[in-house]
Amino acid sequence: MQTLEFTCQYSDQVRKKHKSWHDGKLKFVQSAKRFMLYGEDDKKLLSSTIMTSERELHRILDPDDFGTTEHHIFGRYVVIICEKVGEHEEFSETKASDPLVKRPVVKVLPRTILKPSAPNHGDHPLALKMNRPFKPPRITTQSNRPSIRQRVVRTGPLATVTKARARIRRVKHEPIML
Repeated sequence: MQTLEFTCQYSDQVRKKHKSWHDGKLKFVQSAKRFMLYGEDDKKLLSSTIMTSERELHRILDPDDFGTTEHHIFGRYVVIICEKVGEHEEFSETKASDPLVKRPVVKVLPRTILKPSAPNHGDHPLALKMNRPFKPPRITTQSNRPSIRQRVVRTGPLATVTKARARIRRVKHEPIML
């Protein structure tokens, strides 16, 4: 696996006109066509992508454009390749684990809910109550309903009026005298 290494400047301010640039390293693995962007300390991988277009690869790796062209290789970063630092072979001989090897079987225990003995913030009366079962709304009856209005019981000749008529209040209209 041949790897090309470049020094570069990158910025995460993709859409800004005036960007702040940071120094970094860009590694390109030729066999996988993979670009990897590292920060200054070369330990933290910032982003990685695989290029499928040969035309795009030749445009990015063109030495005439080094130091001038902004490349949108990664979705989150803009990269300006400064110069080629090195080219080296990497041998990674990692084998898959042997399928014939017996691995210990781990038994998964069912979950149990433990109630902590010490009080925590969940016991506070204003804390958000989590994992409570659903409680249906209370059915209001006449006895537990707040009394907003007092019902007037009529007695006399109008007591036998229908319910619809009983709900209508009669108002005596008098002309306004000036």
